[in-house]
Amino acid sequence: MKYYLVLGAMFKDEAPYLEEWVQFHLDRGVDHLYLYNNGSTDGGEAALQPFIDSGSVSLFDWPTPKIEGSQMHAALDCLARARGTSRWMAFLDLDEFLFSPSEDLKSVLREFENEVGIEVNWICYGSSGHNSAPTGGVLGSFVYRAPLQWKRNRQFKTIVNPEQTIKRIPRSHAWEFIGGQRAVNERRERDGEQLGLIFRAERKMRQVFPALYDWVARRFPLLLNRYWVFDRKVSVDRLRINHYVVKSRAEYLDKQARHGSLRTEKYSDEFFLYHDRNEEFDPILDPRITRSS
Repeated sequence: MKYYLVLGAMFKDEAPYLEEWVQFHLDRGVDHLYLYNNGSTDGGEAALQPFIDSGSVSLFDWPTPKIEGSQMHAALDCLARARGTSRWMAFLDLDEFLFSPSEDLKSVLREFENEVGIEVNWICYGSSGHNSAPTGGVLGSFVYRAPLQWKRNRQFKTIVNPEQTIKRIPRSHAWEFIGGQRAVNERRERDGEQLGLIFRAERKMRQVFPALYDWVARRFPLLLNRYWVFDRKVSVDRLRINHYVVKSRAEYLDKQARHGSLRTEKYSDEFFLYHDRNEEFDPILDPRITRSS
């Protein structure tokens, strides 16, 4: 294998965030990043050029609109590139930062090498009260988050073994594995175990009746992905994704403008209000703190 861990991500007009996001993951042991430029016009390539020159980043033009499935296809392309060249792969978004709170990221992954995938919970951060875009980077600006067991924190992204992975499940963060194998979380609880009946019913609808699932998602934004008391609990002691889902109000309005065709679903005012959770002060990735500790 050429690499141990690679990441992929698709982006559009994210120039202010690219350098911080890439450098963060390289500093935590990611070996290579595959980035898919979805029609950016803000000059993000310049921010990436030093990483491209060093061999840390591969950049691809990926112009198909997101509404036509470009992100899913980018994830599959990333999987194909990782197969045979990397032990682990994950496909994230530019507002998601993967790390281990307690130890070296690769050391954790080595303990799971007999698994097909590891599901990593994300922790949603709100605006921290910022109406305009702050200076100083994402990690030092947004330090208030939702309570740990908030239902949306039970979402996850999966670090997969490319050799055992078939494809990403449509309209989902989960992947399909060879022979029907299932991923685990950091506590080695397997995907599909300790999940509530409603969650399983939703997942089955997403897989078997995707058109119906899409209709419900469009008609009732935020209805899906609601979690119940019997579902598997959030666990981020060893692996964690900080998800800066809304950032400041101004930055979210800018995102709405960039993704106007999808505004009826994810990029709505309701989405911002729902995810702007700031109850818990948690500056775990604030560089001002990590440098002084």
